[in-house]
Amino acid sequence: MRGGGSGTTLAGVACHALDARAPVPSPARRSPVILITAIAGRLDHPPPGSRRVEWVELDFEGMARGHLRARTDAGTEVALSLPRGTRLSDGDLLHVDTERVIAVRAAAEDVLVIVPSTPVHWGLVGFQLGNRHCASFFQPSAILVPYDHTLEAFLRELEVDFRRERRPLLGVRASAHAH
Repeated sequence: MRGGGSGTTLAGVACHALDARAPVPSPARRSPVILITAIAGRLDHPPPGSRRVEWVELDFEGMARGHLRARTDAGTEVALSLPRGTRLSDGDLLHVDTERVIAVRAAAEDVLVIVPSTPVHWGLVGFQLGNRHCASFFQPSAILVPYDHTLEAFLRELEVDFRRERRPLLGVRASAHAH
């Protein structure tokens, strides 16, 4: 690690300022990378004081990656190195300091919004999503899943109401498991 990291702990998250990777710009233009090794909490309320909120927008796949580099909407570079099995969620706090908080925002992506209208349709859709191990996000009157053309054809065959939209995958996530 070039430049030596300065390790500090803020709000329960270990943070290290690292120099950006090669090529190394002049010191006046160098921008530190913030290393995130744990989730610092949830952004459920506006941050106290005059801290600004910076967002890292991630899609469903990005939320599952424990190691990645990204830029906030303000241009701050962050590097995630999270423990195995950590999955990020919309609103997770990644970093807190005296100037800002950095939080996760779910990106809009290609999804199927499934709106079963009968108990039978709810049961059939739930069975098929589970059988296919589809990532499913339950909302009060709909189920959101990443777009899949075979699932789209199946929903047409069952005559279950659905629509294709670009929106974040949010809601209560059904647990995934392995056989």
